[in-house]
Amino acid sequence: MELLSTYSLIFSTSKSDWIVKTLCHDHPQGKEIQLKIIRNFTESFVDAPFQLGDFPNYGSRLKYIHERMTGWRPLRFSQLFKRPYRESIAFFAFWFGAFIGVVTFLSLVAGVVQAVFAVLAWSKS
Repeated sequence: MELLSTYSLIFSTSKSDWIVKTLCHDHPQGKEIQLKIIRNFTESFVDAPFQLGDFPNYGSRLKYIHERMTGWRPLRFSQLFKRPYRESIAFFAFWFGAFIGVVTFLSLVAGVVQAVFAVLAWSKS
């Protein structure tokens, strides 16, 4: 029962189909996950949101996974494009600030180029 509850907790999101396809593609020798069974279990037996006390065997591991997911920060440049599990506003604020910074830098470069051409045109006349 706890194993099915764990599967239900993990695979009851909108991205479940994508997660299962990725897992099966990356590890074709592994066991296949039947989302139909998990969804049937969730619809039939899960009345209220899960609590940590519902998982006596896996509770500590699930707590650790949750802490790692919520505390995740990008460490590489390529990870800047992945939205974190929490703090979506900070993610979008960063990208808005980066966009403003790029536009500002490009306008500075354009201003310098215009100034150089203006000086060159003035010195020839």
